[in-house]
Amino acid sequence: MTRNSLNYRYLLAVALIVPLFSSCIKDPSNTVRLPDELEKGRVVFHINIPRSSLPSSRAIADGGVDDNVVDEVTLLLFEPSDYGSGAYLGEAVAAEIETDGSDSQSKTFSVLIPDGEFDALVIANADDILSQFKTDNTGYASEDMVFFEQNLTTTIIGGNSGSGYLEWNSSPGSTDYKPFPMAARFEIPAERGSGSMETVFLIRMLSKINVKIAFGQTYTGTADDTDIFRLNSIVVPNFNTTGNLIPGDAGGKALSVFDPSQLNLPSTPGTVYGRIGDLVYSGTQIQSVTVNSVVVPGQQCVDEIFLPEKAGVAGSDNITCVLVEVYHPLLGENRWFRVDLQMPDPANEDSIEPVDMLRNFRYTLNITAIDGNGFATAQEAYDAPAEGVLVDITAIDESDMNDITFDGRNQLTTNASYFVFRDDDPGQTLKVFTDYSGGWDIVSNTATDWLSVPTTEGQGAVTTPVSLIPATNVGNTVLTGTIVIEAGALRKTINVIQVPLLDNITADAAPPSGFTPYVGAFWRSNQIGERLIRITRPTGTAADGDWAAIVMEGEDWIVMDTLMTTDPNVGWRVDAVEALVESGNDADFDKQHPVIGRKEWVHGTMNDDDTDIYFRLGLNGPHAPDSNNPARYGVVLLAYNNYTKLQRIWIRQGEGPDYLFRPDDPVNSAGITERTAAVPFSAYNLTAETLNAQVYQYGTTTGGTTASKFTEYPTQGGALFAWGLTNAAVRYAWDLISVSPPNWILGALGGSNKYWSGIGANNETCPQGYRRPNDGPTNKANAMTAVSDLQLSELRQSLFDKFQTGNTNMNITNKSAGYYADGFFDRRSISADGRDVSTSSNDVSSYGFILFNTANQASLFFPLVNRSRNGNTASGAIYKQTYYLTTGSSSLGIAVVFSDGNIAGILPYIALSVRCVADI
Repeated sequence: MTRNSLNYRYLLAVALIVPLFSSCIKDPSNTVRLPDELEKGRVVFHINIPRSSLPSSRAIADGGVDDNVVDEVTLLLFEPSDYGSGAYLGEAVAAEIETDGSDSQSKTFSVLIPDGEFDALVIANADDILSQFKTDNTGYASEDMVFFEQNLTTTIIGGNSGSGYLEWNSSPGSTDYKPFPMAARFEIPAERGSGSMETVFLIRMLSKINVKIAFGQTYTGTADDTDIFRLNSIVVPNFNTTGNLIPGDAGGKALSVFDPSQLNLPSTPGTVYGRIGDLVYSGTQIQSVTVNSVVVPGQQCVDEIFLPEKAGVAGSDNITCVLVEVYHPLLGENRWFRVDLQMPDPANEDSIEPVDMLRNFRYTLNITAIDGNGFATAQEAYDAPAEGVLVDITAIDESDMNDITFDGRNQLTTNASYFVFRDDDPGQTLKVFTDYSGGWDIVSNTATDWLSVPTTEGQGAVTTPVSLIPATNVGNTVLTGTIVIEAGALRKTINVIQVPLLDNITADAAPPSGFTPYVGAFWRSNQIGERLIRITRPTGTAADGDWAAIVMEGEDWIVMDTLMTTDPNVGWRVDAVEALVESGNDADFDKQHPVIGRKEWVHGTMNDDDTDIYFRLGLNGPHAPDSNNPARYGVVLLAYNNYTKLQRIWIRQGEGPDYLFRPDDPVNSAGITERTAAVPFSAYNLTAETLNAQVYQYGTTTGGTTASKFTEYPTQGGALFAWGLTNAAVRYAWDLISVSPPNWILGALGGSNKYWSGIGANNETCPQGYRRPNDGPTNKANAMTAVSDLQLSELRQSLFDKFQTGNTNMNITNKSAGYYADGFFDRRSISADGRDVSTSSNDVSSYGFILFNTANQASLFFPLVNRSRNGNTASGAIYKQTYYLTTGSSSLGIAVVFSDGNIAGILPYIALSVRCVADI
């Protein structure tokens, strides 16, 4: 009696993970048969092969690098529609496919795509199949995607040789080698790089069958091998009763053995009875295995049998089966046995159904015993019932099972080896698979005090889900641990961490000397492209160890990955030409540099080999600002130095002026009950269209030669302004990079004219709709010691969580110092003192302070330009950076100094930066 038990658990559905980049670089070398008036733009694809000890893009562990070959890529373009019914429009052929020199598992290729929205059928390694398909289907130009999908299968069969289907030769360098054909559906949006762009999974258009003798045999190594069962040859009949390549009703997704409705799929080419064009595998295709250092011949046929997708069809004449020729030591001759591929119906295990041969699946037939005499010929075995051989069948294909440990014989595979739990995480699933006959065990769990792992062992040849259930993290530190799994001699370590509740993180860790963190990232409302977080290793090991970056707030719109930017001119890259670097406000930047990883967390290690913490932040769509929400805010947590140091990275999307603290936010200061003076601040420093000139008088086009405006990026210092002058330097915008003292005369102003209430109208430099903020009354000299004055301070009520009277040593608790990724600073090389970029340009951009509101994650960045117009540019001077306000401790005004996190009143005998507020 034949025992066919199918362990129908997926193990690796990922063919090739193909995230999409896009740009509009014109190139006439590749053409698309589409309306001439449509402009073509270059779309760049990135192929990232899953990492493992033996990487394999589609059918794992038994295979090798051959599985990863991509020689050709063609995109068939269709009108967008549901269910692949849109009309065929033409095709686009990929330009040269390149492999990253530093990462063989990373490939890129580009395709010219016209403007507009399309559905695409991506075909890889199948140009000859496509050509034959067009010859066989002369009316293809009027067909839809479903027609292409259904009929390409027939072409694979008929086009494999002139006289019918032959064995698929998958060994590069050998005669008639053919890389695996692959296909996937993909939607190309009109706005390339928008939130609608997702990861593409190229799926191998063939299934694989491996056959193994899997019961223990004692082999003495005799010359005639008469003492063991061994494979001699394998015959596959009825291979061409094939179903659809990508059935339209499956939505272009890989089929699933879990779905009962996908059993007994209709067979497009029709039923063929009898042994039609047998495929024969023998000779060197039958391989030995090594057991305890002894080579045992004729024990397996792996990585040899590749077939088109085939629907499971009942009936002995056309069910998918293999005919196995086995040397039978008890009979002293070769005997034939039939093995049917069938399984219990997932909906009814009492019903045994034929197995659908699904693309991208690896079917392993493990012969566990031979208890019959078989037949003398293959035909006799085919005509007889499947019996006399005991077989366990595994169907393995699961997209998230890609963390593989392989020792050349067995594998131990999980869906991940790294798990991150947020405080409110109800639990996650660790999936474990091994083909080691003894199964697997969890032999260690160092996270038992916070992580429950109910399942600690599992059998072989079955993917077992293991629940990982965390307790609540009530502290303010990251909890860590490891889970060690063993399967025979194989060991795999699973790292687990749990981050605390965001509200429990009340302060950022003091960074080690020489380690400057990023404290925030910024996008305009319509921007989504990459922001590069790169933190270099300081001298020594103070920052070394494992690190992780996790989206804590905004996981529905913030994404990240660790892919290297495709811009070769980012200032810190080797051989970069920084003058050619692409910046966040450039046209088409988001199309050229989207973040396509779609991850909510990434991790790595800082050490001698990996000297940078590096990852990319991006967004999955634009923000629609309104009067109540000019911007949206989120938080990414960086845990480094083996997760012992925590740094919050404050995320902002939206350039409009906004409140940091709103009038109805709580007040943490004695004597003040409401923030009635809170105002919305600009996200940018003030500058001018032309520097070293007098700007127009506020609200007019007279009194100056140039207009004031805001900087292009929040990290840019802008211009320096002085006020209260009596000469032509009133409202003058000095540049940041000159160091000579300015030519101005401080006037001996008297009476009310020495206060902003008297001179503000002639000294205001903010653009129309904005003005300078105040720090209390504007009509008197003021030490800000009275609560009544504090109640008028726009500065303190708008920017600080806690504030008090006085002009020195203000206790600013809602601040963090570091770099800001705004699409400009993060793409350039940083000066030797670790502060500025573009130091020889008026676009100089700087390190600074971010102020934040933990109640709603709102944030506002102030660059500390380390420049002043009194000639003092020394590092460490109090002038890094000061901002002019409109009143304060002197008779002429106050500058707010952020150099040590405090504010202080100083005499305004220098030109300083200005930050405006919306004039409400």
